[in-house]
Amino acid sequence: MISDSGPGPGLDVRTARRAGELVVGTYLASLREAKRISRGDAAASAGISWLELRRLEAGAPGLEAATATALLRTYGITAMADVRAVTRLLRPPPYDDVRLDDAPGHQQRLAACEHTARSTRTWAPIWLPTPVQTPDYAACHARWALPQEEYGPATLGMRHLTEKGPRTTLLLDEQLLTRAGPGVEVMARQLGHLRDLMERRLISVRVLPLDSGVITLSSPLTELRLPRARLFVSETYGVLYAGDSAQHRFRLDVIEAAAVSPRQSYDWLGRVQRRFTTRAGASTKA
Repeated sequence: MISDSGPGPGLDVRTARRAGELVVGTYLASLREAKRISRGDAAASAGISWLELRRLEAGAPGLEAATATALLRTYGITAMADVRAVTRLLRPPPYDDVRLDDAPGHQQRLAACEHTARSTRTWAPIWLPTPVQTPDYAACHARWALPQEEYGPATLGMRHLTEKGPRTTLLLDEQLLTRAGPGVEVMARQLGHLRDLMERRLISVRVLPLDSGVITLSSPLTELRLPRARLFVSETYGVLYAGDSAQHRFRLDVIEAAAVSPRQSYDWLGRVQRRFTTRAGASTKA
């Protein structure tokens, strides 16, 4: 999980508002586009230039709560609770560039970031991300998930599963794919579904072997590559954001470098799927 316990390596406290400004700027841009309001008209309503608005929508430093409030009202967001939920993300955090968004509407703000991202990269050590789960695997997840997981980013990468080319990269722990907790039949179908998504070039999968020797993250971490920056997202009682940092990028880079190639991962998934299928057949006969 992204730590917010204090300054850490690779996190520059001088850019402490970066994550909040990235999220809010991206969210404001999505609202403006949904309302089909020109950047010039929106900027005029907030008393800024259209060039300044373009800069702020890209997550550049300097977005003030008053400006965000004026823009939200222009886009039809007038309830004070909704406005405060957005503007509180602009408050400087006490330590690292980490922001927790657990207020109403946090899923919409996350969705805006997902839809703006050019690609995503997700490390999944515990459960497969929701968009790639089969219905029976999802049912097992819902049964076993901790209470806070239902509030996590359930749609990370969903948009990229419908676009041409594997813009969503899943880094999967071998242990996650070999344990039969959900049931051997469920796992056989789930691994087959992953291979089908790979064949259709909707995702890229890279499996991290148990003997890789890499010290991994114990919680999921997703990198959203926005047009001008990267945003890191983790699951908690809401959505936990961290701005672009060498620390988080390095962690994912190390895992990806130690993982086997997509071609090897595809073949490996096939072998494990056949094992689960064989076990399921033996159980049926017994």
